[in-house]
Amino acid sequence: MTERNRGKLKRITSHFLLALIIIAFILGTGLALTNLSIEPDLSIERVTPYPYAIKYAIEIVPDETSYIGSVSLMVSLAEDSSVSITTNEKVSLMNIGESKKITERRAQIAMFGVTIFETNYRVEIKYLGPTKHSSNPEQAVAAFDASIETSERIPEFILSHVVPVNVSINTVASTS
Repeated sequence: MTERNRGKLKRITSHFLLALIIIAFILGTGLALTNLSIEPDLSIERVTPYPYAIKYAIEIVPDETSYIGSVSLMVSLAEDSSVSITTNEKVSLMNIGESKKITERRAQIAMFGVTIFETNYRVEIKYLGPTKHSSNPEQAVAAFDASIETSERIPEFILSHVVPVNVSINTVASTS
């Protein structure tokens, strides 16, 4: 084999190995992403403090079901400005200025069955009263301040599994 042929063979071999590495990386990344599980509604195993908090201003359309984690939430406006709130089929009355704990659970992210992130969280809401929808003034809504407190700093993509999806929501404050 001549020196020129050896050089060609080395180049072909190095390109082939580089292509194999790239393919293995792409397949590994794809496999990792398909084996990523986010569980936002697990029972709490141990009590921990909640040093982190994110506060939201939310507007909930009456008589439509919303979800916070797996907790179903429905509000009905009463004529005296109070609100009837149903959480997982338990009905309670909230007056303006009153606060209520909605849920206290644990969220976990695992990849290939190995936990890579875990936090306890508690969601509380405070009823502010009836108002007009911020983007549709013709529609009446129930306005709340919501607080999500966590035992660990929580990534934004986990919050998307916890906060209500069909309500108008604005971040008010975040503490760490």
